[in-house]
Amino acid sequence: MIVRFEPGKFLKGGLRIPSSKSYLHRTLICACLSDKSTQIAFCGKLCDDIKATISALKALGAEIIINNNNIIVFPIVKETCYAEIDCSGSASTLRFMMSLAPVLCNKTLLKGNRQLSERPIDEMISVLKSKGLHIKGNKLPLTVEGRLKSGVYHVSQAVTTQIVSSFLMSLAALNGESAIMTSTANAESPSYISLTLNVMRLFGVNAISSKNGFILRQTEKYISPEKISAQADWSSACFWLAANFMGSNIDLLNLEHNSFQPDERIKNMLHLINTEKSVRLDCGECPDSVPALCAAACSAKKTVIIENISKLKYKESNRINALKSAFSSIGADICAQSDALVVNGTGSLQGGKTSCFDDHRIAMSLAVSSAICKEAVEIEGFESVSKSYPDFLKDYQSLGGTADVV
Repeated sequence: MIVRFEPGKFLKGGLRIPSSKSYLHRTLICACLSDKSTQIAFCGKLCDDIKATISALKALGAEIIINNNNIIVFPIVKETCYAEIDCSGSASTLRFMMSLAPVLCNKTLLKGNRQLSERPIDEMISVLKSKGLHIKGNKLPLTVEGRLKSGVYHVSQAVTTQIVSSFLMSLAALNGESAIMTSTANAESPSYISLTLNVMRLFGVNAISSKNGFILRQTEKYISPEKISAQADWSSACFWLAANFMGSNIDLLNLEHNSFQPDERIKNMLHLINTEKSVRLDCGECPDSVPALCAAACSAKKTVIIENISKLKYKESNRINALKSAFSSIGADICAQSDALVVNGTGSLQGGKTSCFDDHRIAMSLAVSSAICKEAVEIEGFESVSKSYPDFLKDYQSLGGTADVV
């Protein structure tokens, strides 16, 4: 799908941001492992990734009912012998289910779309094999056979912290003490792990942070809070905040501050772009904010270096190269390095035809960049936004933006 965004349109109005998919993934899993039902209130339309996690949990035996803007989750009470899980395009669903499925099921077939089959899962496979599970295949589709047991698990965070989060949530459901050892975890754990730990605490599970990892005591059990509200998504808010940086006036009505979501850091980063002469942004802890920061940097008349982003090579696209190509196509002066993007902002862009490389975050960053373009921006592959923000185009238009499907 190609969507054409008219140039020079500054946006104005109030907007409620959809619920965080990072928060919802974790809340849904903890709810399924709890002692009784949980009602999860959410905002906006459920995105493709959350639909994938709901489908996966149903395949493992959960009963999940969606009623207006509430998800009612009944815990899994009966283990299954075999399950087939389609993770669609959700890497979070895949990595979380790779450890959760063998808690609840003897044998599981995991599959997904072409993009997902290219996402790295080597370490996840290695850890599971080291604990005696049988894995058939080294990429999707693959089969996991055997049962996860309590014990000591050695993992790293070289590609993603989701592996640590995955084992934290799954091992907490087992009887017996477990430890997750990783060379880079400490009391101030990386942000997405902090989000996982925070959600687990809401369900009564308190993992102990140590210098080398985390300990899950035998006494820790999931206890439903009965009702919970999913936080608004800072990752989605990044694009509207970038639009405000360029001159729009959007009031984001439901953002929660001190949220444990890593992309909340974009507030300080936009401030640095606005106030500092020499700007270097370390996005190692908030890689999902990078596309929006690229858009904002193009509107600043200075050089902005966005660094520590090597993990972006393993997203829906090689996001470093894709961002360079997508923004260069509409007139940006942008250079890609192995671990950084260098944006030489000029205050405006030419516009024209470009591709988002089927990457939802690149699509949305290009859309808000149309405000500083001289010509319309036509974005190929815009349907990809359904992965995280299916109502983005509707919200853009509600704020006064002009955009049409070509």
